[in-house]
Amino acid sequence: MAILKALINKETLRMICETKRVEVSYIADKISCKPTSKVDGWLNLTSETLPTFNQAKKLHLACIFLLPDYI
Repeated sequence: MAILKALINKETLRMICETKRVEVSYIADKISCKPTSKVDGWLNLTSETLPTFNQAKKLHLACIFLLPDYI
């Protein structure tokens, strides 16, 4: 079975992280993504690195429920 990548809007994800001042390591920890360089790739607009669908679902939940702790 192939691993399917989720098409995410990297600009929006980056904006959320910058606005809320959230570290990449915090996101990686909350969605259990190792190594953190994967999340760095998701934020890099020129990188072709994308999360899997499961990682994207966890990332969505982290953005909605966990990141407001930083406000």
